[in-house]
Amino acid sequence: YFEVFLYAVFTVIFTCLSIQFKFSNNGTYEWDDVLIRDMTITCFVLALYFLLREIAQYYSMYQLNLHSFWYRDFWNYIDLIASGGTIVLLEFYFSVGPGTEYEHLASVIALFVWM
Repeated sequence: YFEVFLYAVFTVIFTCLSIQFKFSNNGTYEWDDVLIRDMTITCFVLALYFLLREIAQYYSMYQLNLHSFWYRDFWNYIDLIASGGTIVLLEFYFSVGPGTEYEHLASVIALFVWM
């Protein structure tokens, strides 16, 4: 149940950051706000944790020669897109800044995070 709790925390933090970044004027001042900075780091670490967990799951199934089952499970792709997409989204925001491209990318990633 602890991982369910972690994913719920990840989802809430991701949603709060998406709203904050959407209504931001530039991508630099957020890093000066301690709460936003800590939420961003926490979101990044949790996304990385879930991504590494998914990779470990694939690797363990590969060692058992069951990796074909991993490929057949639709939810594995959702998990990869949600966690990997969050990392890409955070990198995109802090390198490019807010704008229409960020909003479209955030909407797509949010769809996968909330699945």
